Amino acid sequence: MSFKPFMSTLPPTTTASMTWFVYAPRNAVHEILMQAAPDGTTCEWVDSNTTSAEELAGKLPPSAVVVIKFAPDLVEFSTHACRIFRTRRPDIHMIGSGRYSEGVMIVAAMRAGAREFIDITATSEEIRHQLLQILHQMGREDNEAISTATSRAKLVLLIGARAGVGSSTLAAHFAVQAQLHMAGADHSEKSHEVMLLDLGRPAGDAYLNLGLSSQFHYDDALRDVDRLDATLIRAVIAQHPNKLRVLGQPADCLEAPRGGPPAMALIDRLRRHTDLIVADLGGLAPSQIPSPLLQAADKIWVLTTPDMSSIMSLDHLLKRISPDLPRDNRIGLVVNRHHEHTGIDPRQLASRFDLPLLAILPDSQRGLRSSINQGRLVHELHPRHKYLQAIRRLLPLIGLAGPAAAPSWLGRLQAATRASR
Repeated sequence: MSFKPFMSTLPPTTTASMTWFVYAPRNAVHEILMQAAPDGTTCEWVDSNTTSAEELAGKLPPSAVVVIKFAPDLVEFSTHACRIFRTRRPDIHMIGSGRYSEGVMIVAAMRAGAREFIDITATSEEIRHQLLQILHQMGREDNEAISTATSRAKLVLLIGARAGVGSSTLAAHFAVQAQLHMAGADHSEKSHEVMLLDLGRPAGDAYLNLGLSSQFHYDDALRDVDRLDATLIRAVIAQHPNKLRVLGQPADCLEAPRGGPPAMALIDRLRRHTDLIVADLGGLAPSQIPSPLLQAADKIWVLTTPDMSSIMSLDHLLKRISPDLPRDNRIGLVVNRHHEHTGIDPRQLASRFDLPLLAILPDSQRGLRSSINQGRLVHELHPRHKYLQAIRRLLPLIGLAGPAAAPSWLGRLQAATRASR
C-alpha cells in the first residue's frame, strides 16, 4: 500500500479522522488519484480481491472517505460494497469513480449511496480540482442549513383543471423563458439555474418537448435526496442547452408521484441548488397531487380552458384540494386557448371562482404543434409569437421583470435609418 501525508488544509477537527481509501480490484484508480492529489493528502489502496467490504467496514476509521470504482464489469460488486458500507458504517463518505462518458455508472453510483463521482479520465489538474471540491463540500455540510435559510428558490406549481388543457406546454415554455431571462438579466459570473420538475401526465412530456433523455428520475432523487448536492445535480439531472434542468418521471411510469416527507425533503434540497423550480402537475387527479408541494409552494397557478368540461373539472379540483390549500395570495388562475369572440369570458370565470386572473393565453395550438413537431420550442422559431408574449407577462409575478419584446423588422429598419443620419 502507498501513502502520502493527509491534506493539511482540512479543518483541524476533521484532519485526524479522514483518510482516502481506494477500494478496487486493481490499483489504477489509486495511482491516478496519487498523481493528482493535492499536497499533504493520504491515499491508500485496498485490494477488493483480498479484502471483503465487510472486513473493510470493520477497520475503517471514523468519517473515512472511501473511493469505489464503478465500471460495467464491476457495477454489481461495487453496488453491493456500497450497500455494506451504507448499512454498517453510515458515518463514512462514499465517493464513486469512473468515466463521465459512462453516465449509467454515475447513476449506479448514486443509487448505491455515493455522494460524489470522480472522473478518472480527466487530467490530473481537473481531478485535483474535483478532490478539492469534494473536501470543500464536506467542510460546508455543517453550515448548509444556515445558508439554506438565505437562499431558497421559489417554487411555482402549475396545476391543470384536467388533462389536456396545456399545462405541460406552458410549464416547458415558461421555465425556458425564466431561464433565459435570468441568464440575460444578470451579467455577473454567477450561474442561475431554473429547474422544471415534471410530475404531470402523460409522464415524460417535458423530456419529450425539450428533446432530452435521462437515466435519473424523480423516484431516484427521492431515494438519494441526502446525497443530492450541486455536483451530483450537474452530473445526473438532465440539462437543456439553455441551462434549464429537467427532473421528471420515465415515460412508462403509471404510478402517481410519491409525496410525504421524502417529497418535502427533496424540494428543500433542490431549493438550495437552484434559483427557481417550476413544477408541472397537469393531468393528475386531485388526490394524486403531493400535498407537500401544495404546502411548500410560493405560487400555485391553476390552468383551465374556457369550456364547460374544463370549468366543471376546475370546480372539482378546487373543492378537492381545499383542505391542503387555504385560499391565499399564492393561488391564481391562468386561462389557456382563449378566443376573443367565443367561449366564456376569462374575467367572469375568475370572478366566479374568486381567483385573481393572472394571464390569458391565446389559442395557439397550431403554432405550438408545428414547433414541437420540429423538436423546437416556439421562441426558437417565432420569438415574437403571441403565446410567448402572454407567457412573459407572468415573469413579474415571480420577481422577474418582463423582458422587452424583440424589435420588429420595421423597428430595426427605423433604428438603422436614424443611426445613419
